[in-house]
Amino acid sequence: MLLIGRATGLVRDSVLSAKFGLTQQGDAAAILLSLPDLLTALLVSGGMSAALVPRLTKLSPTEQASLVRFAMIAIGGTFAILGLLFIFVPRAFFGILAPGNEALGSQVGTLAALAIGFALPLSALAGISGAWLNARGAFGLAGAGTLIVNLVIVLTMLFWRDTNTLITGLALGILAAASIRLVSQLAALPIASVFRHRVLAEGRRAILSDFAIGVSTVFLSLLPPVILRAAASFLPEGTLAATYYSQKLIELPVGVILSAIGTIALTEMSTRHAESGQGAADAATKHMRRALQLAIVAATAGAFFCAPAVDLVFGYGQMEPDDRRLVASLFGIGVCALPFTALVAIGANYLYATGQPRKSVMPTLVACFATPLFSLPALILQRPELIMVAFLAAQT
Repeated sequence: MLLIGRATGLVRDSVLSAKFGLTQQGDAAAILLSLPDLLTALLVSGGMSAALVPRLTKLSPTEQASLVRFAMIAIGGTFAILGLLFIFVPRAFFGILAPGNEALGSQVGTLAALAIGFALPLSALAGISGAWLNARGAFGLAGAGTLIVNLVIVLTMLFWRDTNTLITGLALGILAAASIRLVSQLAALPIASVFRHRVLAEGRRAILSDFAIGVSTVFLSLLPPVILRAAASFLPEGTLAATYYSQKLIELPVGVILSAIGTIALTEMSTRHAESGQGAADAATKHMRRALQLAIVAATAGAFFCAPAVDLVFGYGQMEPDDRRLVASLFGIGVCALPFTALVAIGANYLYATGQPRKSVMPTLVACFATPLFSLPALILQRPELIMVAFLAAQT
């Protein structure tokens, strides 16, 4: 399901690049997509799974429902507030994510801001339900969320004919995708049991502690790509969109290989640690070796075939040959970071599964703060390719 979902992700990015190209509107579209994508990665692949999956594997069905209820209220409410902020001050979000181009915020109208504002808490709730599915071993259902999101966005953009309101169409597609994904996941869970029990006070404290550490660490690990796109906003128009598209290509093997292995590894290591306190390290070694081998193969193939891959995915519509060459050069450099990403991902999941998430904070923090420094040569020399060199250095 992850493979199919990521494949449709390439279709989604192909359709969007054909609609927007490397233009200012394309830059704005990349920012709009970054918000739910970042939230999904933070909750589904990171903080929420790190906080919930190890604990859910130790609880009875009744206790699981109680814990999920608390998480839905706490996390859903938090991101509902963020959604309201986006509705009223969308330019503030663009000012943070693309500080080099103040005009991007003007591309988002009222209806688009409303759609994204409502999509944020729905994506957060989907992160909770996805973690619950993973803890129950329903990996296929959880993985289908990516497929649903991408298909809905693709269909929305294909049938949206008004070229003057493409950003609005994209925002509405994101909202529809978030809604359908959440409903599909809740339909497969005993959601009625969530409202019958309350989680104990000690459970609330534990989940808050785990979640705070897990989210903080994963948030920091997700910042380098966001920082790089922010740096790209200071480069010529369209560089931000080119950086976004190249990163989405890199995320294909990350999603298929690391998300699949990492999701299963987290559950297996958590279960082994809960049962006997032993065996988690053996499971980590097995999954780390597998992830590293596949990442090396994917990085080698991506570096050698970056140009044909970009032509295949983005060789349509508004994407000119020079645009595709820029995306290909960025992709060819950035894909070399995959082996390092694999080691970090499985290692972090091991720390989460064994109750040691704090040990991953410092190296993640160092990499996060080093990224802007690595980006300076790109800004000084006005060379977009050096943006991905900074990405590679940060991952290393």
